[in-house]
Formats: sequence, C-alpha cells, structure tokens
Amino acid sequence: MNSTDGLNTSAFTQDLTYLAFRKDDEVSERQLSKNIMVGHPCGGISAVVLQTTGVSTAMHELGHQLAYGMLYHGDAPHVQVDGIDNFHAIKDNGINGFVRWIGGYDHNHDGNSGVTTWEEGGTPNHAGKYLGDAGRSAAISVAGSIPALIFDTLAINQGLAIKRHHPVLGGALIGYGATNHLLASAYPIDAACMSHNQMHNAAENGHDFANLAVQMHKITGVSTQALAIGTAVGWTLAVPLITLGLYISSKSEKNSIVSDYVAIQQWLLRATLDEGESKEQLNNYLKTYPELDQLQQAQRLFTENPENQKYRDNYHLETHKFADYLTEKIPEKTLNKVKEETLEKWQKGAKTSTKEKCWNAFATLNVIALEATKIIRGLSETVAPSLQTAAGTLTSIAPVFAAISIIASARETYNDLKCDSEVMPAKAKLLSVAKFIANFVYNFSIIAVLFLPGINLIYVISMALGGAALFIFSLAKNRALKHHFEVCQAVDRETLEFMRSRYKNRDKTLKLSKGTAKWIKNVNEANKMGLLSEELRMNLVAENILKPLPLYKW
Repeated sequence: MNSTDGLNTSAFTQDLTYLAFRKDDEVSERQLSKNIMVGHPCGGISAVVLQTTGVSTAMHELGHQLAYGMLYHGDAPHVQVDGIDNFHAIKDNGINGFVRWIGGYDHNHDGNSGVTTWEEGGTPNHAGKYLGDAGRSAAISVAGSIPALIFDTLAINQGLAIKRHHPVLGGALIGYGATNHLLASAYPIDAACMSHNQMHNAAENGHDFANLAVQMHKITGVSTQALAIGTAVGWTLAVPLITLGLYISSKSEKNSIVSDYVAIQQWLLRATLDEGESKEQLNNYLKTYPELDQLQQAQRLFTENPENQKYRDNYHLETHKFADYLTEKIPEKTLNKVKEETLEKWQKGAKTSTKEKCWNAFATLNVIALEATKIIRGLSETVAPSLQTAAGTLTSIAPVFAAISIIASARETYNDLKCDSEVMPAKAKLLSVAKFIANFVYNFSIIAVLFLPGINLIYVISMALGGAALFIFSLAKNRALKHHFEVCQAVDRETLEFMRSRYKNRDKTLKLSKGTAKWIKNVNEANKMGLLSEELRMNLVAENILKPLPLYKW
C-alpha cells in the first residue's frame, strides 16, 4: 500500500481515475529517439543520392519546362540532366559509369547538373504577355526550385506527424526534407554572395536565382544584391518557419482537447505507479495541502462505510478539491505533456478498421500514381524518351486511378453524412462534402492535362487550388471533430462534477484560470447544441456557469 501521512494514495487515485495508465504500454523515449536517429541519416543519404543521380535535378528542370508551357505557345523546351545521361552511359562504361552516375559526374563539363533551353523569340500566351519579358523570365527561373520546396516541407511535417508510431520512417522523412532543403538553399545563398556584375554574368549563364534577382530589379528597381539576399533569407527560412508554425498550432490543439481534469487523473495515477520524481512530487503536494485532514477523514469514513451515500459524496468532493489544488500547483509544462501523451493514447486506442485503412491507402496510392503519370510523361517528352512506353501505358489507365480516388472520397463523404450527429457534427459533414468536391476537381484537372494539350496553366492552377483546398478542408474537418469531442468531454458527468466544484470553490478575488474559462465556454456551446438536460441546464444557470439562451419573439 502506498501511503502518505495516513492517506491511501493508491485507493485515492483509483477513485479519481477512470482511464488506465500503465508504464509497460509506453514507448521507451530513449529507444524511440534512437529509432528516429537511425532514420535521419537514411533520409539524408537518400536526398544526396537523388541529387547526384539526377532525380532531383530532373524534377527541377521539369519545373522550368512546366512554367514555360504556362507562359508560351509552341513546342516544349529542351531539357538536359547529367544524372540521366550518366545513367544511359553505364552500359558503355560499366563500373566506371555506375560510379560516375552515383557520384554526380558533370557529363557536359559545364558546371551544371541540368539545363533547360528553348528557342528565343517564342510567342507568349495571354498570361505571358501580362507578366512581360522580365516577369516571364523570373517566373521560369524560380519555378524550377518550387517543387523541391513543397516536397521538403511535406516530408518534414509528415515525418514529424508519424515519428512516434513509425520512428524510422518518420526520421527518414525528416532527414530527407532537411538535407534536401539545405542543399537547395545553397543555390539562392550562392546568388546572395555575388557582386552586381557577377550576378549579371551568372544570370546570362543560367543561374536561376541570379536571373531572378536581375529580372526583379528591372520590375521593381530594387538593387539586385538586396533582392538576392532577401530571396536567400526567405527561401532558407521558409521550410523551418512553416514547420514551426504547424508544430505550434498542433501542440496548442493537443493541449486544448484534453481537459485539466483528465490530465490530473493521468498524472495522479502515474505518480502512484512511479517511485521516482512524480511520486516524490505527489507526496510534497500532499504535505503542503491545507485541507489534508479533511481529505484523510473523508477517505477513512468512505472506506469504512462504502455504501453510505453521504460519505461517498463528501469523499468525491474532497478528492475534487485536491485535484483542483493540484491543477494550480503542477507546472503548466508538466500538465501539457501529460495532455499530449493522453491524446496520443486515445488516438492509438481509436484504431481504424483494416477495411478503412485499405481504402485510405488505396486512395492515396492512386493520387500518387496520377502525379507519377504526369511526371513520367514529362520525362519521356524531354530527357528520357525510353520512358515513352511506360508513359503511354500509365496515361491510358490514368482515368482508372482518378475514378478510384474519387470513389474512395465519395465513400468517406457518404459515411460521414450518414453518421450520427452526436459523433459527426453538421460542420464536419459540410466540410466533408467540400473536401469531396475539391478532390473531384483535383483529379479531373490531372486527367484533363493528360489528354488535352496546351492547358498546363489550368492544370497548375487547379492542382494548386485543389491541393490547398484538400489540405484546408481535411484540417478544418479534423479540427471540427476534435472541437466537438472537446465540447462533449466538457459535459461528461465526471468532468462536470469536478469543474463545478472547482468553479464553486474558486478564489473569487482572482481571475478565472484558462482551464476553467475554456470549460465554461465549452459548456455554453454544448447548451446551444442541445446536449444538456433541462434540469442540468437550470442548475448551471443558477450557478452562473451557463448563460441563458436568448428568448426570441415569433
């Protein structure tokens, strides 16, 4: 038996806690960190290999080609990539050719790993005419580096999202994104280190960021060096700042979903099972608790007379008062960490069925297949004619990929719409419909550009807007569901008892704590949603917790 000054903390904690916490269910933080660290170098090495073998360069040059197609009429520009030429040379040079391919050999001895060229005097389309000569040149220059910026951001954030459940894969994605972005950032930094004359010479020789600075100077009048330095700083910090913003948003969201009451429950049970720091902290809090005598007496009376409702209610009141005391004493950082761990356990416990996992994976693979079809087709038309057969085959079955992706999205929306409103609120259902529409437009735009030539601009706009809409609607839907859960949790019987006691016994001379204010807000939202009984609603109004709903004259 664990006891402190006559108080049975084990029984006390079990009474207060309804969510099980077992140390053997926890992933070892040390082992987790080790697994993530294993993934980092794997991802970093893969980023370097993709650079030296020409894969990243091919994507870069395809960005230039796509931008040209958006701004000019006529034939596509010519694309040359050292990595692809080195790969084709392996059959003639054997091992030496393989080493050159892996090592990033400069095939043309021009100091460039790839180049996109087109005939001067091309006819610009309406978008190209609107941008003007300098604007078109600047847009084509920067377009090559945009795909890598997007992929690096997605890789790092996806890695951070899955690292606890798939540490090696998550670490590899983080390592890849960070390394690739570091390599890519060297390009604008190189331009930022040039003098005015060096920048003009580099721009004439095909340096993208030098040319971007020169062309933007013609448009804005700002000095080329200032533009180059600003671009280098913005480009280098883009991925870290986006990642930091998403991380802060995610962390804040995690801390708001789990209530203080549930977090205290988890911390107490951990302290009971732990013989280390948490146990020592609990003992210290008990020793300094001003109403420890009342708590001990309430526990003793309830233990001796467990069927007596008066003693039971008094014991619950005293335990709630102590939990409220702990809420004020336990450092916010410690409580937030417990909340994050609790949310992870809930998410882990809410396992998706194998059938749903298969549908989600299948839908994702089909979207990837559609994008791969577009990329392979682009490669077959420029630097890799040998891929024409594969490109033709994939293009012919691309509508099947799109159809499967749309069907999977429609199935998800259908399931959401027929779901009970107590589980899936109306707002989430509406966002699910919007997500389906965005997915339909996204897939349709890819199919259209594969079969209708000359609409690259429409494809890029549709893909950008469709992809952004898919992300935004998915995020908004998840947040709506989490907020609905948060509201329902606020009016859970156990939470209501604790928070009403906490509100009643608060120091009225002080401002309400954030946790209490948030709970009151959620209870009022629950009232508007019709989740409260009439009796409970009247009691909460009498306690000044609930604001009466306005009366409307009909």
